[in-house]
Amino acid sequence: GNELVGTCPFTGKEGKFYVNSETWLWDSKSAGLSGNLPGFLKTIHELNYRDAMTEPLLKALANHRKLPTSILKLYDVVWMGDQYVIPVRDINGTYVDLRMYDHRKKMMRSTAGCNVGLFGAHLLKDRQNEPIYVNEGEWDTMAMTWLLKKNSAPGVVVGAPGAGVFKQEWVPMFSGRRVHVIYDHDDPGIAGELTVQKRLSGVARTLTYTHWPAELPDGFDLRDWVIYGLVQKKTADKCFERLQFLFKKEPRRERAETPKDGGARVFRFMIK
Repeated sequence: GNELVGTCPFTGKEGKFYVNSETWLWDSKSAGLSGNLPGFLKTIHELNYRDAMTEPLLKALANHRKLPTSILKLYDVVWMGDQYVIPVRDINGTYVDLRMYDHRKKMMRSTAGCNVGLFGAHLLKDRQNEPIYVNEGEWDTMAMTWLLKKNSAPGVVVGAPGAGVFKQEWVPMFSGRRVHVIYDHDDPGIAGELTVQKRLSGVARTLTYTHWPAELPDGFDLRDWVIYGLVQKKTADKCFERLQFLFKKEPRRERAETPKDGGARVFRFMIK
């Protein structure tokens, strides 16, 4: 039938975990737990993975991504055997996905059977008066959160799973809000801005888009900007101030060729 039987992920006992392949309802006979898919994601994240995240593993990821451990903890990043796990919740705080990050391959993927969600959406409901910063991916989202905190600046940071994904079901979350889009310095980032414009024009109170200088290398992103400003130059105020200079009311339409200096001039712009 539709019932699948396997090893319980909570107790390790064989033949004690039941899942309905159509409804995704599950039942652990050995752990005495049951529920739906969001409930499973929440339970396994909180009961199994969180305890496995040791301080050395946390510091290793912080060094790997050049982000502080405090920000990784803020987003409940945990460990699952051989990869890191990042929970994604909807605006009501319901778990919709557990994103798996393979640090050796530098690859991020969703949990099988889950639909991708808007990372950080669970923070939007209780912070209605703050601007929203829309980024590409989890790492840029965390980097922007770090930058705001270093400047004691208001703002809720969310991350689309990629520049090409901005779901219609997310649109109501942005109604009447001030929105700043910070997508990567590449062609997918430009195309993604046009998608956001199509979705949010007439919905958001204001919309701006980040026009990265042409001097920057292809693929340059918000985390690169923050690493340079906060880690290398330790100029949090200028890093945030100069970023805001790049916000424009219209999305980018095309990207100029990258000059040979690899972005040196714009970095001088950041810190002068």
